[in-house]
Amino acid sequence: MVTTPAGLVRDRTLLALSAVLLQIPFLRLGLSHLDEGSVLAIADSLHRGEVLYGNRLTHISPVTFELLAGFFDVFGATLLTARSFQALWFVGCVVLVHEILLRVVPRPWALAGGIAVLGIKSLAFPFWTVANYSQLALFLCLGSAYAAMRYLENHRFTWLAGAGLGIGLTLATKQNLGAYLSILLALAVAFDAIYERASIPRTAGRLGLLVFTACLPVAILLGRFAYLGTLDGFLERAVFGIFQLPGSYRLPLPSLRLWAFQLEEMGTLSFTYFPVAITQLSWQGELNLYSRATVFAIETAVKLIYYVPVLSMGAACVFLVRDGRRGLPRERWSPQALLALFAAMAFASMLYRPDWIHLTNVYPVLLLLCVWVFHRFVVHSRWARVPVLGLASLWIAAALGCGYAIFRTHTTPFETPAGKMILTPIDAESIAPLLDFLETRPAAEPILIFPAEPVFYFLARRPVPIRFEHIMPGLLLPGDDATLADDLARVDRVIFNPHIFPTVSVPVTDFAPRLVQTLATDFEVERVLSPRAIVLTRRDPAPDRLETRVDFWSEFNPTAYPAIDEDLDKQVPKAWPRSIERTTWLMYRVIATPLDIDRESACVGVRHSVETGDRLAFRPAFHPGSWSGALLAPPGLPVRFRIEIRTPFKTPRIVYESEQIANPMGDEREIDLAPWTGKNIGVRFCAELVLPEEDPSPKTYLAVGWAEPRIVRRR
Repeated sequence: MVTTPAGLVRDRTLLALSAVLLQIPFLRLGLSHLDEGSVLAIADSLHRGEVLYGNRLTHISPVTFELLAGFFDVFGATLLTARSFQALWFVGCVVLVHEILLRVVPRPWALAGGIAVLGIKSLAFPFWTVANYSQLALFLCLGSAYAAMRYLENHRFTWLAGAGLGIGLTLATKQNLGAYLSILLALAVAFDAIYERASIPRTAGRLGLLVFTACLPVAILLGRFAYLGTLDGFLERAVFGIFQLPGSYRLPLPSLRLWAFQLEEMGTLSFTYFPVAITQLSWQGELNLYSRATVFAIETAVKLIYYVPVLSMGAACVFLVRDGRRGLPRERWSPQALLALFAAMAFASMLYRPDWIHLTNVYPVLLLLCVWVFHRFVVHSRWARVPVLGLASLWIAAALGCGYAIFRTHTTPFETPAGKMILTPIDAESIAPLLDFLETRPAAEPILIFPAEPVFYFLARRPVPIRFEHIMPGLLLPGDDATLADDLARVDRVIFNPHIFPTVSVPVTDFAPRLVQTLATDFEVERVLSPRAIVLTRRDPAPDRLETRVDFWSEFNPTAYPAIDEDLDKQVPKAWPRSIERTTWLMYRVIATPLDIDRESACVGVRHSVETGDRLAFRPAFHPGSWSGALLAPPGLPVRFRIEIRTPFKTPRIVYESEQIANPMGDEREIDLAPWTGKNIGVRFCAELVLPEEDPSPKTYLAVGWAEPRIVRRR
C-alpha cells in the first residue's frame, strides 16, 4: 500500500529529526554496568590494539565491537562517542519501521507506527541509549526485511540480494537474530513462491540467491580472522561455542494468571519484567512497589505490552488465511505474510530470556505487526477504534511515565576520565569510591574488576588485565575456568562486587570454581571501599607468615567427620546435618550453616591434639541468602558467635563470644591454645540468632559460618 503524497518527504524528515532531538537529552543519562560496559571494554581493547578472539575473548559476533572501535579511532574513546554511535541505529530503526509500514498501511498509520517506536526510548532505558550489539542487529534485521518486502512486491532480484546481504551482516553482529532472520526470509520467499505457484527450480534459484548473498559477509569475516590468525578462536567462541554455553539465563514469560505478581517477589520481579525507570523511582522512595494498587497497575500494563503482540500474531494468521482465500494479489499478500513471520521470529528470538530488556530489544518489530493488525480491525469495524485508542493511550502513558521517572531520578552530575554523565544519586554514590580508588593507582597496574562490572575499565580508562572483561554464567566454555585462574598470575589487586544481579541465581563458585579457589588461596581483603567494592590484594608471602598445621576446612567432611556433643568423653561419631557444608564466601573458605526461624542455632565441632605453640585462627562469617545476596549486612546483625573448648569430664570453656561483626568475614582472630598443650580437645564453633522479643522472626534467611578455621603456629 505505497503512497507518494507531497507530504511523504515531510513525514520522513519529521520522524528522523524527532528521533535525533529526542536522544540528545539521553546521551549522558544513566549507566549500564554490564551490558554497556562489556561492549565499551571490548571495543576499547580493540582501539588499544588488541585482537578480537585472540587476546580479547567473547562469544558475540564481532561487527559491533569492530565498528565502535573504528568510531573510537576517529572521534576518541569517550562515553559520548559510544552513545552517539548507538543513536544512529535508533534513528535508522524509526525510519525503517515507517518505510516498512508504508508498504502495508496508509500514510497516517505508518507515521503513527514510526512515532510509536520513539516511546521505546524511555520504556527500554538505559537500552536503546547505551552502546549494545542487539540494537545494531535489529537495525540490520529491519533493513533486510525492508529489502525483502520490496522484492516480494516486484520480484527484482537486486532487492533479494540486498536482503541476503542483510542476513549475513546480522549473523556477523548477533548470531541468534541472524539465524532467525535467515529462517524468516527463506520462509517468506517460499510462501511467496507457493502463493504464486512458481516451479520448484525457480523457487530453488531464488533461495539459492538468498543463501549466496548471505554467505558473502560471513566469508569476508572468516577471511579477515584467518589473516589475523584468530580464525580458530572465532570459530571456537562465536560459532561452535554458543552451543556449549549453559542455559543459566533462562526465564519464563510473565504469568497470565491474575495477581501473578506477588508483593513478596517484587524485588526480583522489578528487575525482570519492569522498566528500569520504574525500579529506580522505587529505589528513591517516590514509588511504593509494595502497594497492591501499584502492583496491579504495573502488572496489567506489563502483561498487555507482552501479550498484545501475541494476540496480534493470531489475528494476523486469520487475516492472511482469509485474504488468501479471497484471492488477494500476491504482491499484496506476500509482504503482509512477511510482516507476520517477522514478528513471530522476533518474539521467538527472545524467549530464551524474555525479560523486559530482551523484549524491548525486538519491540520495534512487534510494533510493525500491531499497527498493521490494528489498522485491519479498524477498517472492518468502527467499534475497534475504542480498544485500539485505549492501547495507544496506554503506550503513550507508559512512555511518558517512564520518561518522567528517568529525568526525576537522574539528577546527579558525575565526571569520569571517559566523560561526563548524569546518574541517579544512588548510582553516583555507589561508584564514586571505586573510581576514586582507581584514580589513585598507577595506570600500568593490572587491576581485575570482578565479576561483572566492565564499565569501570572504560570509565577509568584502564585496560582489562585478563582475556574476559566480565565473568558471568553463559560466558565461559568448559576450559575457560582454568585459563582465567592462570591469567590471575599477572594480577595483584582485585575489586570485587559481591552483589551479582538478583536475576542471576547461579553462584560464581558453580561456573568458575577454579578461579574462585585461586582468589581464595592467593588473595585477601585489603579494604572495603563500599558495599559494592571490596579490594582484594595478593597475600603477602613474607617469611614471618603463620604456618598452618591443621586446616579444618580441608579436613571437614559433612557426612563422616565426628561431631562433638555433650558426651565428648564417649567420642561417638555422628553425621552432620545436611545443612552444614563446606563452601566459599567472598574470597574465603567457610564451614557454613543456615539460620532461620526453624533453625535458630547451629554448632560445628572438631577435634585436635594440642602441641606447643598451637593457636586457633578463624573469622566469624555471615551473609544473607547466597553469593548473590547482600554480603554487607547492616550493623547489629542479630547473630551471636561463640567458641568453646571442651575436654573430657570438664566444664566447657568459652574462649570467644561476640554478638555482632563489622563486615562479612569479621576480623582475623587467634586464640592461644597453650593452656591445653598436650591434651586432646574438642573445639565447638557455635552461632545462634538473637531475636528481639517484639519481632521474633528473622528478616531474611541468614547463612553463617566460620571462615578459614585452622590451627596455626608462628614461624
